[in-house]
Amino acid sequence: MFHYILEVFVSLIKGLPYTLLIMIVGFVIGSIIGFILSLLRIYKVFFFSWLAGVYVSFFRGTPLLVQILLAYQGLPLVLKDTSIYPYIRDLGAIYYVLFVYVLYSSAYLSEIFRSALLSVPHSQMEASYSVGMSTSKALFHVIIPQALSNAMPNLSNFIILLIKDTSLASIATIPEVMGLVNQEIANTRSVFTVFLVAAVIYWVISVVLEKIFGKLEKRHSLHKRKI
Repeated sequence: MFHYILEVFVSLIKGLPYTLLIMIVGFVIGSIIGFILSLLRIYKVFFFSWLAGVYVSFFRGTPLLVQILLAYQGLPLVLKDTSIYPYIRDLGAIYYVLFVYVLYSSAYLSEIFRSALLSVPHSQMEASYSVGMSTSKALFHVIIPQALSNAMPNLSNFIILLIKDTSLASIATIPEVMGLVNQEIANTRSVFTVFLVAAVIYWVISVVLEKIFGKLEKRHSLHKRKI
């Protein structure tokens, strides 16, 4: 039995690079876009503020599975008669999946960053102005560092949610952990064992990420105390 469990583990762990790739790309690029969206909404930049609100509402209000299917199966059909189609015709499924996870992540991260930025007292900005700082300097040297510290718990929760959500990429035939689970089930004598091993893999990754963010949070807390 142990030999069989080890065999299943070795088979499923081969999908880990795809799982981590989706998580990292979604989180990193999503953070950049999400931060820009949060600023647009906070500072109410004309029409863009409204557009950002609709964008966030759509990607937070629709199932990720539906978003993946819309991109993977819908986009090629919608763009078939356009000049863009030759460029996307031969794109692999992974590119559609990464595109969706970036958009999905940016919507959630924008709300995390927005609440974190708004949690910094307005007096901090006024104090920055009083010592001659410009708005951009105050934002990057005073407001954002404090906001990031405040956002750490929510960022930790989101990235753990994201690593679990990568399992939905299997619907687009991506050979990540859950995608390999589906393949393994077709050739296995114990469906329960395969799902159990997959659950342990996701759990271990989640625990590791939780520890990493826990250390980052402590470091930020110590830095704030020194200040």
